[in-house]
Amino acid sequence: MNPITTIRTRLQSFSQAYRRFPVTITLAIGLFVWLILNEYRLDQILGEVWVGRLILSWIYAIFLSFLIGVLLEAKTISPLRSGLIYGLGGLIATGVYFWVFPDRQQLFVRDGLYVYFGLVLATLLAIFLERRLRPGQLVPHKALEVLSSFAWTGLFSFVIGVGSLLVFVMIDALFQVNLRLDRFGRVIFEATMLLFAVPFFLSGLKPSGQTTEEAYDPLFQKLLRYVCLPLAIVYTVVLYVYSAKILITQTWPQGLVSHLVLWYSLFVIAVYIFLRGERDRLPRMFDYFPLAVVPLLGMMFGSIGQRIWQYGWTPNRYLVVIAGIWALGALIYLSLRKYSPWILAGSLVLFILVGTNSPLGAYDVSVRSQRAILNETLAEQGMLKAGELIPQAVSQATKQQVSASVLWFVRHQASEELSYLPPDFTMDDFSDTFGFSPEYQTFGEELSQQYVGFYAEEELSLETVKGRLIFTSVHQATTNTIDGYTFFIDDDALVIEPPDGQRLNLAMDWIPEAEQKANQTMRVIKEGRYTLYVRNASGMIQHDEFDLTDVSFFLLIEQE
Repeated sequence: MNPITTIRTRLQSFSQAYRRFPVTITLAIGLFVWLILNEYRLDQILGEVWVGRLILSWIYAIFLSFLIGVLLEAKTISPLRSGLIYGLGGLIATGVYFWVFPDRQQLFVRDGLYVYFGLVLATLLAIFLERRLRPGQLVPHKALEVLSSFAWTGLFSFVIGVGSLLVFVMIDALFQVNLRLDRFGRVIFEATMLLFAVPFFLSGLKPSGQTTEEAYDPLFQKLLRYVCLPLAIVYTVVLYVYSAKILITQTWPQGLVSHLVLWYSLFVIAVYIFLRGERDRLPRMFDYFPLAVVPLLGMMFGSIGQRIWQYGWTPNRYLVVIAGIWALGALIYLSLRKYSPWILAGSLVLFILVGTNSPLGAYDVSVRSQRAILNETLAEQGMLKAGELIPQAVSQATKQQVSASVLWFVRHQASEELSYLPPDFTMDDFSDTFGFSPEYQTFGEELSQQYVGFYAEEELSLETVKGRLIFTSVHQATTNTIDGYTFFIDDDALVIEPPDGQRLNLAMDWIPEAEQKANQTMRVIKEGRYTLYVRNASGMIQHDEFDLTDVSFFLLIEQE
């Protein structure tokens, strides 16, 4: 089709998108209006947890209303019942606000990250469960329709967004009006995504029942047959040669190979779903090619199984395993003479929900596994008896193992799962709790990481007539706002944003050197009228780079 004709058709279908998905577009417009109304104070409130909860829940409501619109379009339903279904969707979105984001101090708590993005992914994939897609090979054609609309939307949004921003950049440069380009850029991004991209994407989707098994575009056919399929064959040969190397050397591969095999398997599945949806079929011998990937998945399961046996389950390993199980079933199912892509889509949605939103999900399984490993280690060393922690003199290897395990729980906000740890446990409390300093530079998967900490024991006494004194703690991936002053961590620096908007970046890369000193005193950092007294700070060294993870300090602000 002529590109000009395609563009004209898409623009003309804008009005149809508003009629087909009124709730979705209304929610997008509503979010934009809310952001604009709060633009004047967005810099101050953006770091507050309730803002993130609201925006992410609102975005999920947009996705959910899109799914409801797609599913209802396939049926003839009364406005009353349609309203009730959308009302139920509103209750689900409200539940996401309180269930996925229950903490008022931190946005993603415990398994919240997996739950939210699992819900979003499952919701988007569920559009392929539309009733009218069940017969024949309509799912790949619908998927191509969605991908095509997404690609056009991305292209247009990029051109419109960048072009609009460049207009303001030119105005600012030519007329020297000192525009807040960061705010203009944010508003342009919000307008492009919510006011243009949402309806433009929806306008590229055919109404329910109009997706047919027509032949693919010739260019896409050639891409599948002469690029994607040969690449899949080459990848298969390379991985089989690598498997032979493993058999000869009898050395299991590391974790990277598991990810390579998994993504390769998903690539093969995607290619074959589209190939099987073609009218012009490939020779019958190629239908069984997916079975050639099955032994490679066996190598993947063996590799990651060894890691699980040594170090237990983690969310990453769990997701790789559950995705591998689905890929194994999908590859076998694809080799059958008759198969339904609709069943593949439904099973994928089910696996995602089980893996992220159930008691058998990645987070819960990993916590139980890591807790069992740590408890067993402590019990073997006589450090855990009747649920009570008893500090003991242990070997360097045990110190590294215990330190790495406890750090895992702290990083995943699961320290309360260890009943013998004090409430609100942090790595600053490690030495007092276990009787030795944390050491895990060379244990397990932490080979390239080293924990470093700075702990000043002295007290602070200040005498001031004019000024403000703030005491707070900042942790990685969190933002604190006190009296208009915003604090957060950026790599190896503590960032302070005063109400006047002048950002301070205070480097903390001195911590590794300060850790070596026996008597640690507060580090005083003075920057203009701001004086920082660092009491405690810690971070990680990985590949010779230091990242700050948490810091507690006093900030003295002298009045001008």
